[in-house]
Amino acid sequence: MNKNYLLAIMILTGTILGAGIFSLPYVIGNVGLFLGAAYLVCFGLVYFFIHRFYGEALLTAPPGHNFLYFLKESIGARAWRLSSAIIVAEFLLILTVYLILAPSFGAFVFGSGAAGTAVLAVFWALGSLFIFLRLDVLGWTEFLGVAAILAFTLFIFGFGAAPLSGALWPKDIGLAALLLPFGPLLFSLAGRSAMAQVVEKERDSAKAGRPFSVVKVAFWGTFIAAAVYFLFVVAVLRLTPHPAPDALSGLGGLPAGVLAILGIIGLLAIWKSYIVIGLNTKEMLELDLGLPKAWGALAVIAAPMAFYAIGLNDFLSVIGLLGGLFLAFDSALVVYIWRRLVPRSRLRPLSWVLYAIFLAAAIFEIISLV
Repeated sequence: MNKNYLLAIMILTGTILGAGIFSLPYVIGNVGLFLGAAYLVCFGLVYFFIHRFYGEALLTAPPGHNFLYFLKESIGARAWRLSSAIIVAEFLLILTVYLILAPSFGAFVFGSGAAGTAVLAVFWALGSLFIFLRLDVLGWTEFLGVAAILAFTLFIFGFGAAPLSGALWPKDIGLAALLLPFGPLLFSLAGRSAMAQVVEKERDSAKAGRPFSVVKVAFWGTFIAAAVYFLFVVAVLRLTPHPAPDALSGLGGLPAGVLAILGIIGLLAIWKSYIVIGLNTKEMLELDLGLPKAWGALAVIAAPMAFYAIGLNDFLSVIGLLGGLFLAFDSALVVYIWRRLVPRSRLRPLSWVLYAIFLAAAIFEIISLV
């Protein structure tokens, strides 16, 4: 078996698995497990094509180019500046999501109350500090993240005993309820940033005479993550038929020792994501946008906490905003870049379906905000 192929799948899966998992029991619980599974498959397909398209775009250029480079080559200067600002804001808001979750996990370990503020401060400080490590030092974090999410899921699954019969069907079949999962799923299954590493592994493997398919990596990496998400949803619904929007608030009935273990696992999982995303954002600001290092560092350190402080601290609302607006826009840009760089693909008509899905998610999120 090709080790680089397996590593590439792990990189993509590990990048996808993140904070979004904690929004899914609530949104899928509302539409029921049958329809929720269909949503996961459909949005898994959406992101399979997004990951595939971006991988194919990367393969058309020499090593070293990234998303903002392709974007700059594809659109005008003004549109590029606006799009770049939106992408940077997206990454900084993703960091904010992890700050929102940190006190919830900390409460499992230290109890609720004032400890939440202390956990938030320590998590933010340590995350900010480790952002300044070299990327190759942090390569182990994808394995840590996948292992932590799986361990968290299996722990919960083992303690659940509630029947799932009441969770099979939608609680509400109104349009708003059916569109609610769009934003969280678009957030939860996003892994576009990992495809640069996937393509790098493919090129290294090809030089060694063992090439592999980037398309297959996009498929398996996306759907392994989707399968883990579904298992997590089932595990939470076995514990509580009415999960909270962040899935964590409903776990308080577990034994204190189990909660402490889950809290530590959860903090490790979101800490690794905070470091990797923060490092990517810092490099984007400095290398792609040309900001001085001091300003890039200040933005990555200060902006997430500032967002949190001004009121962007409701988990499901921020997840919906990110998925329905920012990541829908991000993914639409991927499709646009792919259409320009791979003009003869037989899959070009599919791009209009993807555009329609992203537009529907954005419209619903805008209506929700109003």
